[in-house]
This record gives sequence, structure tokens and C-alpha cells, in this order.
Amino acid sequence: MKEHFIKVHELPLCLCSWGRPEDPLLLLLHGFLDQGAAWSLVAEKLSEDGFRVVAPDARGHGRSGHIGIGGTYHFTDYLVDLEGILTHLGEAPVGLIGHSMGGTVASLYAGVRPDCAQNLVVVEGLGPVGDNHDTAVQRLETHLNQLQKPPHHPVYEDSQAAASRLTRFTPGIDPDLALSLAIRSTVSVEGGVQWSWDPRHRARFAMPFLLDRFMDAIARIQLPTTLVYGDSSWYQSEDLPAREAALSYLVARKTLPGGHALHHDAPQELARIIADACRTG
Repeated sequence: MKEHFIKVHELPLCLCSWGRPEDPLLLLLHGFLDQGAAWSLVAEKLSEDGFRVVAPDARGHGRSGHIGIGGTYHFTDYLVDLEGILTHLGEAPVGLIGHSMGGTVASLYAGVRPDCAQNLVVVEGLGPVGDNHDTAVQRLETHLNQLQKPPHHPVYEDSQAAASRLTRFTPGIDPDLALSLAIRSTVSVEGGVQWSWDPRHRARFAMPFLLDRFMDAIARIQLPTTLVYGDSSWYQSEDLPAREAALSYLVARKTLPGGHALHHDAPQELARIIADACRTG
């Protein structure tokens, strides 16, 4: 894996990459509180299969910059960053792939920019599920209260302790990968290490996810779309079939053994699905 930094509207973003520059490009977007390097096992297989893979750290994640006071972490912000990344890369990828939060970002962007890629693969990420039903006032009150007292990261003894936390949260992750991700995404502080991602991700955003607008966007997607789910995942919703039905170019719906983090639970199988979709789509 190689890394380099770009700036999108003065915010530094780290891009992880694998493969040869001349090979067909795949752009992989990670999920909430994850990082581009988490795609490593999938990306290594894809690069062996003849693809160039780029996986950015989203704003406030991994080694990318934090937004600072007054900035936000919302889907509209991630769309702006994605457009800047694609402008930097200078080519439309043969595949735009997103997991969880990254799948929602990829879906929204494909609906807004129909020529952004040749194929779309969404892994457990066709919009968030399970959002509670706070009133607008309750949500705003929570948002303001959390801004007054911003959340903080816990301190771990060392990177190995942080890796153990990753392993507990994602049991299917390869232990060596967990350690490398923990080393990459922690910083030294008094008493040990802390995660490098912005702790303000723990704060509740002021505005809810608007499902009706998301449905309008994904109905406009013109790319051949493959959906991938884990057979033991928590990612379930009563309206998920309606979301799928809104996709005019749904070409495949795949289920793999594993939970929500399929890039850890079934990396080889997921890489195969991505490769097949981006060769034949």
C-alpha cells in the first residue's frame, strides 16, 4: 500500500493506493469510523486481478484532516470531498465501491453525477438504517449540548491494546491487519495512545438523514449496480426492499457469509464480486 495526500478545499485528505497506475481504476469508500487502509485485503486481491485501487481516508478519519470549529461531517460534505478526489485522479473509475457510510456516499454521488463511474457496488450501505425518531427540537438540543462538551477519545496503553479493541468490535478482522490499522490510526498521548479520527464524529449531527431525498437520488442512478450484504449482519430495515426497488439498473444482489464488515469477514469473496461487476458491467 502507498499513501499520498491531496487537498480538497484546503482540507488534507490521505489516499491509500494499490496496483499499477496503468490498470483500470477502482475507487473504494470506507464506512463510519473506518479508514482507507481497512480495504487492504480486498485491495490486494483486486490489484492481483489487474486493477488499480484507491481508497481515501474520509475527512476526520484515518490520516485525513479534521474539519475544525464550524465544520461538519455530513453526507453533503463527503460528496464535496469525493468530487475533489475524482478531479484529482483525472479519470472516471471503472468501479465506484462503497461500504456502509461509503456506500451511501457512493449511491448519492452516482445519482447526482451519472457519469462518475462505469459501475457501482454498494456493500451494506444503501442508506443508514435504525436512526431514532427524535423530534427536530430534541435533535438540535442534543447537537448543541454535545458541542458545548465535545466527546473525547479513551486512552489505550499502546497500539496493541487499540488493536484488541478493533478485534472485539469486528471479530472477523485479521489480527495482523488490526494491529497495522491501530498503528496507523492512533497518536501518542500522555499515558498511551488515542485514535486519530476526530472524536466529534461521536456527536449527533443537527439534521437527520432525509430518506425521501436519498430515494430521489438513487432513483436517478444510471450505472449498473451490485448490492452486497452479509448473511449475519445487523444492517436490516423494513424499507430496504423499497430502496432496492428504486434502483433502475440493479444487476445483482449478493449475500456473503459474515456480518456488516464484509471487507474483514469475507475479503476474498468480496473482491471477487467487485472484480466481476467491474469487468462485466
